Amino acid sequence: MKITLLDGGLGQELVKRSSAPPHPLWSTKVMLDEPHL
Repeated sequence: MKITLLDGGLGQELVKRSSAPPHPLWSTKVMLDEPHL
C-alpha cells in the first residue's frame, strides 16, 4: 500500500484542475476519479 500526503497548496490546485464540481470528499473523489492530476 502506498500513502500520499497532500498539503493545502496541492489540494487547491486539484480543485482548480478537476472537471468535477466541489464535493464534501473532493480530495478523495479526485484521487479516485482523476488520478492523472
